[in-house]
Amino acid sequence: MGRLSSIVMAVAAMAAAAVLGCSLLVGTSGLAGGPSAADAAPSTGARDADVSDADAPRVDADGRADAPLSVADTYAAAVLADGPALYLRLDETSGSVALDATGVQNAAYFGEVALGTQGAFPGSKAISLSGLTGGIDAGPRFDFEGRKPMTLEAWYRVTKTDGVYRFLFGKDATDAKGREEYGLFFQVPDGFYFERYVHEASQAVYMTPLAQDGSYHHLVVTYDGSTVFVWVDGIVAGSLNDTRNAATKGGVSFCIGALSPKYGTLFGDVDDAAVYEKALTPDRILAHYHAAGR
Repeated sequence: MGRLSSIVMAVAAMAAAAVLGCSLLVGTSGLAGGPSAADAAPSTGARDADVSDADAPRVDADGRADAPLSVADTYAAAVLADGPALYLRLDETSGSVALDATGVQNAAYFGEVALGTQGAFPGSKAISLSGLTGGIDAGPRFDFEGRKPMTLEAWYRVTKTDGVYRFLFGKDATDAKGREEYGLFFQVPDGFYFERYVHEASQAVYMTPLAQDGSYHHLVVTYDGSTVFVWVDGIVAGSLNDTRNAATKGGVSFCIGALSPKYGTLFGDVDDAAVYEKALTPDRILAHYHAAGR
């Protein structure tokens, strides 16, 4: 074989090897267990030393990096994962509509409500109530008649308490048998309560006063059809056995920050209020509390 032929064959062999090598590199990167781009690239040591997977930016379907979730959005995702019937993030800075994050039915601000207050966690806003008049009207919903389960949830910062009954949640009606009502309210000097009125008879669970420490507190009420539990900052603060069958309360508004549009207005700041037509489990209540960075 001549020298020229030998060179041609050598070049051909090198080209074949190069093509084969490229094919192997492309093919194995898409196989399970095959090397990734990160494996192939030299390490600078910066990621191993300074950045965790949790800190890495999220990437959407188009390959674009998203900004990390705020604490407010992380909390909202935890709430929405549990299927609330109403979830008001209360981030509005103007207008009279309180947007329902579930998309089911918005609520309405009434009376003296200051919007845009500092919220319970970074990235969140809240509402401030003066104790004179004002709150949120969610419409004639959430009768929780009979022994239907429920959960009420919100963040609340105390600014003042007095001898008047002031409600964070409330629905009040009267039928032929008497008063039909449920609500979470505050009153000094005692503290705060959750009560159920059934045919004019009240049963209530009492909790010690919340500290007026300038901080928001996570308040949750659950009822599973037999027992009421009240949670403060992820800890059970009180409980009550109640197996009475409540009447319907048709035509009466469910309110947040007041017992009704006419009275019972709260003093303080309220953020991220939610209602569920089920009793949240203790682990989910804790998950919400910790999602807020607590």
